[in-house]
Amino acid sequence: MSTAIIFIQDSYYLKNTNLVLDELKIKSKIFVSRKELAIDETSSLYIVQNLFQLLSFIFKNRNKNYKYLVASNLDDPMFKCLFHFLHYECFISFDEGQRSIVAGDFYFHKDFNKPGQRRNKLLNKLFGIPMPTGKYFDYSDKHFTFYNPEQINHNLSDHKNLVFLDKGKANKAIEKIFVGISTDWRYLGTKTLSLDSEEYRNKIISAANAINFISPDIYLMHPRENNDLVSYLNPSINILRDIGGQSHDLINKMSSTSQLVVYSDKSGVLFDLNHDIEVAFIDLFQRFDTVFYSEFVDSFNKYRKGIDPSSRECFIKKLEDFK
Repeated sequence: MSTAIIFIQDSYYLKNTNLVLDELKIKSKIFVSRKELAIDETSSLYIVQNLFQLLSFIFKNRNKNYKYLVASNLDDPMFKCLFHFLHYECFISFDEGQRSIVAGDFYFHKDFNKPGQRRNKLLNKLFGIPMPTGKYFDYSDKHFTFYNPEQINHNLSDHKNLVFLDKGKANKAIEKIFVGISTDWRYLGTKTLSLDSEEYRNKIISAANAINFISPDIYLMHPRENNDLVSYLNPSINILRDIGGQSHDLINKMSSTSQLVVYSDKSGVLFDLNHDIEVAFIDLFQRFDTVFYSEFVDSFNKYRKGIDPSSRECFIKKLEDFK
């Protein structure tokens, strides 16, 4: 399987990075970042925050051959080290941001004439590295831009392989929605989990992993839900919060244009959904007695069937099926 090394400074760039990876159909991914990232379980993440960690990563991977090196922040010294000291077949670059369409932005300069660059200029003269940031684009086998070069001037308009990636076309139809749960779930009858306890954190992480596995298009936060769970969700999941108690209305309107599956554990929102919407129940925090939960879902189905006999039958999904 072809493996890519992906350098990313911050989670801010993850959404665009994933668009590029999807376009390249890259499945095996090794992320290198200065910060924590919410990535899928099939990918690897190396957090590199200092020179020692960077050298350690390069030393461990120096004799491996990778299919791709993918990056956008080409002015970052960490990227430049990965570029020069790792082995890969293709280097893929993509837009960092609006500077791609700011005429004459120094980011694309191919010399060290800016004040404060004397050390880099000397190192380049002695060892050939680092190069001016603009030079690295000359070595890029393909550069992805999110700005249509036919409609706006791009600083890399003369690149040998400039590819426009239309974010609008990349947007897919809404198919899966997860309805969030009040943080009051931690009141477990016989005990209450402290927000600072290890058990609470483990349950949050386990729940987030299950949701990431399901990969809903939208996560609708409960009005009384804190940010602990959503902080672990993948950036590809759109998080909606504080929509004024109109979750059911939003879901019903979306169901008119696409076939939806709605996931939740025991939300009152579910009772107000259109009866042709599929509902998948999942005891996300494993807080319910099995018999009680089964009886609740049975009563939910009876409620729906009582209103509309053609309503879709709903079932319980086991948490272990989403790991």
